[in-house]
Amino acid sequence: MWSTACIGIAIGYGYYFLAIVSWVFLIIVLYALKYMEMWHRGKRSKNMVLTIEDTKSIPALMEVVKEIDNKILSIEKNLTNLCLN
Repeated sequence: MWSTACIGIAIGYGYYFLAIVSWVFLIIVLYALKYMEMWHRGKRSKNMVLTIEDTKSIPALMEVVKEIDNKILSIEKNLTNLCLN
């Protein structure tokens, strides 16, 4: 919003070239930020909570998670849930 105001002021004072250069720079920065946000969104970690009745199947489950190229950062076990982070 501030950049738009600055471009408007530049146009108001008659600095058309400066306003055009600023506008082009602003468009480039906004597109770069858009792609950086999309890249960062794909890098976020996800939590998965699984409820398993048979604890003997945990090693097989861990192999399946590794096969789909996910990393297990921690495992929490309580009476009802197994939490993979």
